[in-house]
Amino acid sequence: MRFRQTGETVTLFEATLIFDRKLARVDILRKQGNELELIEVKAKLVDSSDEAHPFRGARGNITADWR
Repeated sequence: MRFRQTGETVTLFEATLIFDRKLARVDILRKQGNELELIEVKAKLVDSSDEAHPFRGARGNITADWR
């Protein structure tokens, strides 16, 4: 995809970039005017049936592993 209008805003999900025989995959690519913003989303699977609040410690705060 080529961006032609400098003032347009475009958001692409799971974008693939190719440059000089190199490939990069980006979770979210946002173009606003002449600026590009690359956003990587990290995910982790949790089985909530193991614990009532798998993200919270004894005091109710988010555990260090998740921070």
